[in-house]
Amino acid sequence: MSHSLALLLGSRRVPRWVVDAIDRVERNGTGCVENVFVPETTSPASPDKGLRFYVDQVREKGCWTPVAAGQKLVGAVLGPLPALERVPVMTIDSVDEERIETCGLERPSEHRCELSASAVDALTGTDVAFHWGIGILTGEVLSAPEHGVLGVHQGNVREYRGGPPGFWEYLHGDDQAGVTLQRYTEDLDAGGIVAERTVDVDDAHTWRSVRRRLCTASARLLVDGLDKLGDDGIAVDLPEKLGPVYRPSQRTCKTTVQYLGRALPGWMRELANS
Repeated sequence: MSHSLALLLGSRRVPRWVVDAIDRVERNGTGCVENVFVPETTSPASPDKGLRFYVDQVREKGCWTPVAAGQKLVGAVLGPLPALERVPVMTIDSVDEERIETCGLERPSEHRCELSASAVDALTGTDVAFHWGIGILTGEVLSAPEHGVLGVHQGNVREYRGGPPGFWEYLHGDDQAGVTLQRYTEDLDAGGIVAERTVDVDDAHTWRSVRRRLCTASARLLVDGLDKLGDDGIAVDLPEKLGPVYRPSQRTCKTTVQYLGRALPGWMRELANS
């Protein structure tokens, strides 16, 4: 059964794994994109990258600053992970300009977002919506599609909420990591689980490698979830417990040293095997 699908996207450029996920759904015959909603944005002026800018960056990132610089260098040399490379949303086979609608967006708080009433109305006749990149959605949009708003969290919500994706699993030396397709609520990464996959990362020597595997699994989750959607709705698993919320700001000096203790040997091993 093919279901009508709306996309709620943070911008007109999305990671390639998102494109792959939607194309898989349409090839599988379980969903068809009817419309795409992208919030109105105003492009902020590029910051003046003088001394003050870099001082503020150091204050914000703290001990993580040299690692962040090293990651940019690695990205410049190796390029972005293909699955995380941003591509135009019209790279999705079925999406053209006529399907893309700009919608209003309000922010009742720093991290929470509400879509305009017109966007909510337009979603009312849709079976399900898929969300990426807007923020924590609140308000009527969550119940406007018949079966709710779905989104992928690159983590097992029973153990890890928040982000960055895959970082804490790598830091803690976990043998496995998870990806979760959830039906959103107003709480961060606390929705009912629609589908999930487990990824072996015991032999992933770098955080970059962990992320690559999470993206590969993420691209397959939406098909898994929509395959479960029938006339009686979609079954969700409400976990008995949820993991703590992790944030980039928790990367302290101790965390940074711990990360480098894993990452430096990992990169040497990756380079030796390349």
